[in-house]
Amino acid sequence: MPDVEAQLWQKYKDVGLKVVALDPNAADILEPAGFADYVSYLGPTYPVGLEISTFTYATLEGVYDGGNPYPVDIVIDRDGVIQFLAREYDFASLEAAILPLL
Repeated sequence: MPDVEAQLWQKYKDVGLKVVALDPNAADILEPAGFADYVSYLGPTYPVGLEISTFTYATLEGVYDGGNPYPVDIVIDRDGVIQFLAREYDFASLEAAILPLL
C-alpha cells in the first residue's frame, strides 16, 4: 500500500486516477478495530475496505496452484472495462497500463 500511495496515487490523483484497496481476508470482518489500526499504520489516503464474501482467502489458497494469489492489481477504464490484470505488483507494468487511460 505505501508504494501505491507514493508512486501512483499521489502522482496521478489530480489527473483522474482513482485507487481502491480491498482486503479479501474474511477474518478481518470479525476484527474491524484491528483492521482499521493496520490500515492507519500503513497510512493510505485512498479508500480501503473489506471484501465481504463467503469466499475466503483460505478457500482461494486451497484451490490455487502456485504461489500466493495476492495481491491482484486491476486497472479499470472510465467505461468500466478491465484494461490490466496482474497477480503480482509490478510498478512499471501497472503505470504503463494507467498512463494512456488518464
